[in-house]
Amino acid sequence: MSNRLFDVLTVNQMLPGSLWESFTAQDVYLSTHMLPVPKMRTPRILVLHDLSFVRHPEFFTHRRRSWHARIRPRAQAERAAALIVPSEATARDAVDLWNIPQKRIHVIPWGAPVMDHGSWIMDRKQKRSESSTRTILFLGTIEKRKNVLGLIRAFALLKQRAGAEDARLVLAGDLGWGSREAKSWIMGHGSWVKERIELRGYVTEEEKAELLSKAAVFVCPSFYEGSGLPVLEAMAAGVPCVVSNRTALPEISGGAALLVDPDRQDEIAQAMHAVLDDTALANILAERGRARAAQFTWEKTATQVAEILRTVARRP
Repeated sequence: MSNRLFDVLTVNQMLPGSLWESFTAQDVYLSTHMLPVPKMRTPRILVLHDLSFVRHPEFFTHRRRSWHARIRPRAQAERAAALIVPSEATARDAVDLWNIPQKRIHVIPWGAPVMDHGSWIMDRKQKRSESSTRTILFLGTIEKRKNVLGLIRAFALLKQRAGAEDARLVLAGDLGWGSREAKSWIMGHGSWVKERIELRGYVTEEEKAELLSKAAVFVCPSFYEGSGLPVLEAMAAGVPCVVSNRTALPEISGGAALLVDPDRQDEIAQAMHAVLDDTALANILAERGRARAAQFTWEKTATQVAEILRTVARRP
């Protein structure tokens, strides 16, 4: 069943009997996303990934804003027995923007991928030594909220810095709202920019691992992030990170990355150049990143989610 049809049937209380029972005949219902659910007595736990659509509606299309209005996410959050959020930053937004009681909010960070650090580090060093260029990597949807255009402009500033002539920027991720503006900016500038920026589009898990193994620095200059999972993946892979100083990113990176103001392209460029130019700094950030990522495991996430499920299910 398509999401659109499911939404309409749910909102109008018209779900088929068998589907209705799958919601109402349970002890507890876990929603990993804000899709509407039928009105029911079954307690619901809602995973709230972020409130970017409330904090920054300008980063979303009119169609997307209309969808958010239709599914009434605030009402869903208010009716939920408990909320699970991936960061303290998202928890603060739920309190500040929606007045959700703090006691109903549970902060459970997502886990980092498990890697064989020894073989990964050796493989990474070999691939980087074999490469004639130094790669700056971005992973995520190419959209306005991710500040991709700001990153592209910051990369262009590297041309003015000694020792960065061989740098290249790889943008890996689906094309989202605002990607056309980023592509136009690239095509409107000189060959140094156009020849050194690669729009890879969507990548598989294997391709992502390959990109991380070759990256000299990972950059996430987003205006808003609810969790920052790509940053965790990069730190687990031992890639030095430069991240925005806003929302969940300072919290997730925990002092293991260089923080930059996403509105300051010169600051982003300076941080990228510092990592490319200073091997000692790059090694320190890589080591700190691996140690930080090791604190985030899916086992911890699962254990905490299971405990909330049990607690809510036991309630009268």
